[in-house]
Amino acid sequence: MGDPKTHHYLPQFYLTRFTPGGPPEEHLWVLLFDPWKQWQSLLSKVAKERGFYRVENEDGVDPLAFEKSLADLESKAAPVVRSVVQTERLPPRKSDDYVALMNFLAMQAARVPATRDRMASMSDLMTNVQIQAAARSRGQFEESKKALEERGEDMTGLDYEPFSKWIMERRYEITHPQGEHMLWMTKMHGWILPTFYDRHWCVLVRRTEPYLVTSDNPVVLSWTNP
Repeated sequence: MGDPKTHHYLPQFYLTRFTPGGPPEEHLWVLLFDPWKQWQSLLSKVAKERGFYRVENEDGVDPLAFEKSLADLESKAAPVVRSVVQTERLPPRKSDDYVALMNFLAMQAARVPATRDRMASMSDLMTNVQIQAAARSRGQFEESKKALEERGEDMTGLDYEPFSKWIMERRYEITHPQGEHMLWMTKMHGWILPTFYDRHWCVLVRRTEPYLVTSDNPVVLSWTNP
């Protein structure tokens, strides 16, 4: 693998199933709901973002380690998905193909922008609660300040009154480094995988129009009876 600038969060082997002929050079229709827009696009031009899985660091770790790991997972899942389409059957449970398919589905649920946004929103909510709590009283502020100092943070010059005013006026922004997004992705994959593995799956086939479509968030984590 070279050094791709953009990373696909929907594998092209998957998207080829939604083109008229199947080859990667085929076009597919893309629909945007807000604002409403539709157009035809090459597979290579959709479902991707610049540096989406790239993690820069100073520890000698390959910045593309996550992208390469995803490529390896996709290479194992692609022939399994192709077999499911051709035979209209799932691989036997406990087989290597079944494990590869469940790994792919769990990671697909965890790797897309929609999931990243949900995880960031939950993290922001918890962080805001903690920050607001630290600003409510001097005692809580001092406890939080001491805890941060014990973690090695430099809290020199931070006083309660300006801090409380700054927080109550919402004059701050919560940001998430790329490494944090990758940590959420790998953790979520680990949480989802056992549940996916134990679920009862079936294959639905539609032979007449309108045919099935896909989305930029194709694996939906929603059920009422696990």
